[in-house]
Amino acid sequence: MKKAPGTSGLMPVKGSGCGIRPNIEEMEDSEGFDFSAASELLQEDKHEDQASDEKDDSQSEVQTKLENTPEDETKG
Repeated sequence: MKKAPGTSGLMPVKGSGCGIRPNIEEMEDSEGFDFSAASELLQEDKHEDQASDEKDDSQSEVQTKLENTPEDETKG
C-alpha cells in the first residue's frame, strides 16, 4: 500500500528561529485556525477525567481494604 504525501503547504511566517510567528497579512482566507469546538471538547475531556479519577479511587479503596485485611480472613 502506497502512502500519499501530505497536501498542506507551509504557513507564511515572520521572524526566524525561536521568534517565528504567523504572518497574518500574507495568509489566505482558507488558512487559519478554528477554535469553535474548543469549549465543547474541553468539557468532554473534563468529564472523561472525572470518570477516570472516580474509577481509580474505587480501585484504590478496594486495594487498601485488601491490604488491611489480616491474612487469615483472606484465605477464607
